[in-house]
Amino acid sequence: MKKLLVIATTFAALSGFVVADIQAPPGSTYTSTRKLSRALSNIMYGFIEIPEQIVRKNEQYGRKAGSTYGAIDGPIAAPSSHLMNAAEKITASR
Repeated sequence: MKKLLVIATTFAALSGFVVADIQAPPGSTYTSTRKLSRALSNIMYGFIEIPEQIVRKNEQYGRKAGSTYGAIDGPIAAPSSHLMNAAEKITASR
């Protein structure tokens, strides 16, 4: 009981010091520069989509599906990822 009272008193005393204040809205950090850099990095590392799909399918469906379905799905996902990031790069200045 004494331990609970100490914890409650400490919590009540320290909670007065905690004040939440948003200095900048959350959307202010998503600038065109960040969008451009994210697009360029995703275009550069888009080929990682191939082994990533193999690993994902392996974890979801098993080893045989990972080596077959993942190996087929990876090369399909990589170009679509590249196209989406290229579009993001083009629209970064807007």
